[in-house]
Amino acid sequence: MDVTIQTQFNTMGFGGRYVEMGKLEYDIEYDEKWISSRIDILIKYLLPSLIKQSDQNFNYILLVRKETKEFIIDLLNNKNVLENKFFHVATPEEKFELCDKIITTDRFHEVRLDSDNCYRIDFVEKLKSLDINAHTEAVVLPRGYMWYLENNVIVEREFKSPGFYSLIYKKDEYLSGKQHETPGGHDGVITLNHKKIEDRTWLWTVHDLNFKILRGKGYPDYKKFTRVGHKILKEFGI
Repeated sequence: MDVTIQTQFNTMGFGGRYVEMGKLEYDIEYDEKWISSRIDILIKYLLPSLIKQSDQNFNYILLVRKETKEFIIDLLNNKNVLENKFFHVATPEEKFELCDKIITTDRFHEVRLDSDNCYRIDFVEKLKSLDINAHTEAVVLPRGYMWYLENNVIVEREFKSPGFYSLIYKKDEYLSGKQHETPGGHDGVITLNHKKIEDRTWLWTVHDLNFKILRGKGYPDYKKFTRVGHKILKEFGI
């Protein structure tokens, strides 16, 4: 079963929503300075975890706004990122045509990954080895780590239905527009017919761009959780 990892880079619309809420003065999803900062973070954390996957037979799609695609491709080319054959850049309008070309199996995994986070370097291999039946709609990944970059502290974290998961689709149904309903966003993934990978498979980086600026609040207190050593970063290709 093919694996396609997907990031909605600046296509979520949160910039506009935060402008409406009075938390931002302008829509940062179009801002070249913000985009450049996020691409730097992607290259520093997300990209190594993909380059060092033990199973390299997967695809990665970075979804971007049409108006910013050329700028983002230039940034990536300047860093030689697009030399990695698994790496694709597409707008939401182009996504289905791209998936039609790169997905070769009748069913496939669509894996969610934010641009500042990582999967363990054996993640693709573990996902493919999972016992998936004809009725399985999702794979939930409840356990991982949070890395507080400001304090350089890493802690163990667990969530019932976090923003780390795979949705499983039949290719023909997906290309026809089928989407699984997940009430409440990622909280609803666990309501689907699902399997779990209980290993700690993800690394969530905590930094100003994803907490203090966008969410308007401080970091969750890492002192409440079990700290681990930085040697685990090698498990994520860092």
